[in-house]
Amino acid sequence: FAQCDQLAQITVGNDVVLGSFAFNMDKDENFNVLSYDEADEKYFYYEFASSLQSLTIGNNVTIGENAFAYHASITDVTLGEGAKIGKQAFYSCTALANIDLSKALSIGDYAFKSCIEMEALAIPEGVTKIGEYAFSMCSSLTPNWDSFL
Repeated sequence: FAQCDQLAQITVGNDVVLGSFAFNMDKDENFNVLSYDEADEKYFYYEFASSLQSLTIGNNVTIGENAFAYHASITDVTLGEGAKIGKQAFYSCTALANIDLSKALSIGDYAFKSCIEMEALAIPEGVTKIGEYAFSMCSSLTPNWDSFL
C-alpha cells in the first residue's frame, strides 16, 4: 500500500505484522519543504501529502520499519494490546498529535522522530524497549514524568 495517497483511514486487525514500508509515503510530486526553530537552530524537513488521518491498530501487531513514515496528514493513532513499533515507523508524521502508547510493548529507533505536533507522552510500565532517538526532534513534546516513576 506504499504511495497510496488516497487512503483516508486504516484499521489493522489482530495478530498482524506490517512489513517495512507497508504504507510509506514518499512520492516526489506530493511534498513540501518546511522548517522550525529549536534551541536557536533552524531545522528543515519535508512532508508528503496524503489523505490518511486516522489509524486503528489491533492487538499483537508489529509495525514494521518505515511503515507509516512521512504521512504528513496522520493525526490520530490507536494501538491495541501488545503493539511493537518498529524503526522509523511513524518517522516525520508531522501532524501526529494523539497516540496512546499505554498498550505498546516496544518502540523502535527513531519511531516518532520529527513528529512535531506531538505534545504529550506517557510511557507505560509494560514497554520493554525504547529505541535510540525514538522521540527526537518532537519539538512540541512535554513528557509526563510521572509515568517514569
